[in-house]
Amino acid sequence: MAWWLRPGRGQNVVSSEVDFPSVTYPWHRIAEDTGCQVRLVSVLEDHGYVKRCAVPGDARAWTLVVTPRGHEVLDRIRHENTLLLADSLLTLSPEQLAALAAALPALEQLADVAPSDAAGAAAGS
Repeated sequence: MAWWLRPGRGQNVVSSEVDFPSVTYPWHRIAEDTGCQVRLVSVLEDHGYVKRCAVPGDARAWTLVVTPRGHEVLDRIRHENTLLLADSLLTLSPEQLAALAAALPALEQLADVAPSDAAGAAAGS
């Protein structure tokens, strides 16, 4: 089934079960091949980072909500990433810092574009 569905780059495969590697392994192979991402919901849920909520009117569907504990972890990760980036920037030469500063507008533009928009723009160019 994984090879038949083949989600593309910027799409997610969400697995609610991780009991058997044979269930998730094909999806990981697809992710390597296509650039999609595999999300293992049950692991996040078991750690209390997300909560499943039923979708009114559709018994088959549910949404995920980040819990307060999940937000705490995200905030900590973002803070740690910022510290790591700041330390890395200290290793750059003045010329490298200038080049990075000159590239910031383009990088910010890329960060503001949704993945599906970026794929469409790349296909059109």
